[in-house]
Amino acid sequence: MDSKRNTWIKIIGKGLYFVRTGSKKMELVQTDEGLDFRRVTPRSFAEDDFGNIWIGCTEDVYKVSLN
Repeated sequence: MDSKRNTWIKIIGKGLYFVRTGSKKMELVQTDEGLDFRRVTPRSFAEDDFGNIWIGCTEDVYKVSLN
């Protein structure tokens, strides 16, 4: 859960999703780089002071910005 109380969910073989506060709809997380979260394994999540979500994976670190 992030500071806006969004819930983050990794579904094996499907990708990375989040559910906005007050919603029941899962939204697929997509990056500007076209990263396919079905192919990476998130190990940790952190949020910076600007609301960006940083996802540490086995191979790299990725930044996700929600609009």
